[in-house]
Amino acid sequence: MAVAGCEEDGDTRVLRLPAHPLQGQAAGAGEADVVGYRYSRLVRCALSCFQAMFLATYARDKHMDIETLRTFDLFEGMSDEELTRKLELFEPIRRMAGERVTQKDDFGYSLFLVIAGRLSVDAGDGVIAEVGAGDFFGEVSLVTGEKRNATVTALETCDLAKIMMWDFDELLTEHPVLAARIKAIVDERTAS
Repeated sequence: MAVAGCEEDGDTRVLRLPAHPLQGQAAGAGEADVVGYRYSRLVRCALSCFQAMFLATYARDKHMDIETLRTFDLFEGMSDEELTRKLELFEPIRRMAGERVTQKDDFGYSLFLVIAGRLSVDAGDGVIAEVGAGDFFGEVSLVTGEKRNATVTALETCDLAKIMMWDFDELLTEHPVLAARIKAIVDERTAS
């Protein structure tokens, strides 16, 4: 069995190539198929690993600034100093088209700000909404303590900023006006 290795931030991803069903038969017919099959699997693995490494580098190198936070109504009225302190609470991440960001019925530990791109929101009976730049999601499970109420999937390449539950709680404690805004939005989203 052939093994191809790909490395991403110290974690090794290994693709084990299964024996092709035509192996073991007489040489000739099918031999080129075996090589082509393995080659395409290796190429897909390499591209997947390259994409993961590129995105990890992008996320580390991409820095949010206060102007990015200012585009969200949630942070309206905060001073430059307050916004600067909040930047370190957010982790920039990127998701490609088709990648799931949240899964319905999973525990929710983070809130996401949409910096760029579009995502679909599916509550189980089909897509109920699309969110884009300036929107956010994930707050309902953080505020209510319940599991995620929807699956959110990237429709195109999306830049997001993630804040974890413990930092979110700190943010709300320090800013009662922000807490009231979030509570009103949660009430609105859970009313129907």
